[in-house]
Amino acid sequence: DLPQVLRGNARFDAAKLQWINGEYIRTLSFDRFCDLATGALQRSGVSMDRFGDEYVRAALETCRGKIKQFSELAGYAGFYFVNEVALDEEAAKKNFLPEDRPRFARLREAFSVVEPFTAVALESALKELAKSCGVKAGALVHPCRFACTGNASGPSLYHLLEVLGKERVLQRIDRVLWLLLPIAFVRWDPFLSDGARRVAADDETLVLARVPLEPVEGEIVRLYRALGGEPVLPELRAQVEEADHLGGHARLDVGD
Repeated sequence: DLPQVLRGNARFDAAKLQWINGEYIRTLSFDRFCDLATGALQRSGVSMDRFGDEYVRAALETCRGKIKQFSELAGYAGFYFVNEVALDEEAAKKNFLPEDRPRFARLREAFSVVEPFTAVALESALKELAKSCGVKAGALVHPCRFACTGNASGPSLYHLLEVLGKERVLQRIDRVLWLLLPIAFVRWDPFLSDGARRVAADDETLVLARVPLEPVEGEIVRLYRALGGEPVLPELRAQVEEADHLGGHARLDVGD
């Protein structure tokens, strides 16, 4: 019946095809979803060998119903399977404003005492801090997400924080506070446990633990230059070594 034949030509609708594929993925059992997701991540170059099956499954659980193609997973959830997330400098400038510094440091301190480290407890801690700071939760959610994932969007923040665990979350927040926030001075503290770092929110003083100087030399140099100075590394090393030898502190002034 020719009157019922549409005049428009047939066309391939890629957007609708992706939507259909996403709906199909939603219907998969969790075991099947994990099998396909793991294969897709491995093909994308994401290594999961260092992570236990329980951790991998918990990470993938936060991705169910959120993707339309398995090829999206590396960008969407790759942060679960790396030691350090890549932070884009331009995106960092948008996510970390000068007025965010005290709040973000306080969020780090709030998370450090959350027990158990669950999505419910983390959401409560973040919203309580936002209320005490007189800001909406989003003012803390967005920088926290960026610090922990390197992305502006992704799985539920509180659930991904729970999966990452307290140690990883605090390390990633510390890294952002160290790399991106201008501070008054750096103090080397040999009495802290190996590998520990913290930021004091009251005076914006970064306290480094007794760790090898070499890995952080580059960061210290960038900090000096950002504040208009130029460090002399031999003198820097001498200060740290002397403080370590005497059991004291080396104060490395990089600004007023």
